[in-house]
Amino acid sequence: MNITLSICVPIYNELEYIERLISSIQSNKSLNFEVVISDNHSNDGTYETIKSINDSRFRIVQPIRKLSPHHNHWFSFANSRGNHIYFIGGDDYFEDGIIDYVLPYLNNKKIIIGGMRSFNNHDGTTIAIRNKKEFLLKEIFNGKNFIKNSLNQINHDEILFAFV
Repeated sequence: MNITLSICVPIYNELEYIERLISSIQSNKSLNFEVVISDNHSNDGTYETIKSINDSRFRIVQPIRKLSPHHNHWFSFANSRGNHIYFIGGDDYFEDGIIDYVLPYLNNKKIIIGGMRSFNNHDGTTIAIRNKKEFLLKEIFNGKNFIKNSLNQINHDEILFAFV
């Protein structure tokens, strides 16, 4: 089967959050995507939790030795098989059904930019973030230098993870 989308999840010690991410992904019915979870030798029970996932769309990989976060991203990418790639952190999650909604658009080979909500773990209040269409058009897709502009934002996962 040709996999349209690989969702890469490079993680380390995400036990507190990983089940929410898993359930948000499992809310989607399509079989045309895979989830590659790269566990970077977690020691908080994360690995045991992800190994218990009973869903053929999920593949659990682990490097031979602990990697830097950067290299764990690359490791998850190297183990992906999809035509499109999406990175998401282990402490993030999807709106229910959003993957099923987005998959048909990927067949048109378009760049997908979507909104993302960020919240405070302590009180649940929404935190303003910079991945709204207006910001991306002005600061990233302004026609001047896409690569430089996107690399300037690389430490902001809410922007980096907005690209598919």
